[in-house]
Amino acid sequence: MRKEYNPNKDKPLPLNPFFHQVIVPIYIPLTVGYHRDSFNILKICLQSLFKTSHEKTFFTCINNGSGPEVREYLNQLLQEGQIQEVIHTENIGKVNSILKALNGHDFDLVTITDSDVLFLPGWQEEGYAMFKAFRKLAALSTSPNPRLLKFHTWNLILEFFFSKQLKFTPVEDPKSLKQFAESIGNPELFKPGHYEKNLTLTLGGKVGVLGAGHFVVTYRKELFEDFPLKFTKFKLGGKSEGRLDRLASQKGCWRLSTSKSFSLHMGNIEEPWMKSCLETISQTSFNPETLGLPPLDRTGKMGVFYANSILSKILSKGFILRKFLAFKGLDEKHISSY
Repeated sequence: MRKEYNPNKDKPLPLNPFFHQVIVPIYIPLTVGYHRDSFNILKICLQSLFKTSHEKTFFTCINNGSGPEVREYLNQLLQEGQIQEVIHTENIGKVNSILKALNGHDFDLVTITDSDVLFLPGWQEEGYAMFKAFRKLAALSTSPNPRLLKFHTWNLILEFFFSKQLKFTPVEDPKSLKQFAESIGNPELFKPGHYEKNLTLTLGGKVGVLGAGHFVVTYRKELFEDFPLKFTKFKLGGKSEGRLDRLASQKGCWRLSTSKSFSLHMGNIEEPWMKSCLETISQTSFNPETLGLPPLDRTGKMGVFYANSILSKILSKGFILRKFLAFKGLDEKHISSY
């Protein structure tokens, strides 16, 4: 039996003070073996986020089947108001947990990050400046990776193929490239040329690097409109993360990275530099009232098709790619190994 009138019926939600969501999927089942340092690294990750993010940032942590220590820690952060949302699930996979975190929200920007990333001061400020300068930018990494210059960037290359705004320029932060290579256990990941030059686009006084990985990416919300992926059968890898990676280029938008690294990949082994770096970070004073992003521009469907289906095949041929790299200013000595 129901009596009286539900006071919440037809009542609008209060105005949301947040405009930037940060989603952190977390899977730490044990604190031994591969995961023996993962809990401490998670704490460093979240503390670096709290220090470097403004007050209108909405933190969502998805406990994707982690152990009781992690569950209790996240619940404590929620109770203290340091994070705004915790989702506890069994191990449903990284992308499925992200999909849960995306539903039921409406934020202008969404950052999806692994739980082993150390955020550096200025990552939001630089990100916002990039989105304002590049009106087609819809997916931005804060960790440049010149090895990925062809990773879903064909539509951008097509648009600026003959423009001097797209060219090879000196690498701004080679030390972070070396740090990333070591963090994934592959110190030889980058060749000498990668440490010297990367392909960049310069617009509105800002420089974006063609080469953006997926361990931390900020997306404009427009990319998730009519997002077809509702579920993936993979716990990790497969084609699941690729659906997120392709979103920008498939919708006629750009995928770029900042020219300087504003996030460091830590990996699964805690090292002294991590806490030392965290201790040097002061609480940010950056606190924008509004985001003020311009409308998102897009390439037309024919341009998207030509770039992703035709230009990508043409430039993927070795000798043509080498000609393109030379045309855009890469030194001859690095072309064969770039």
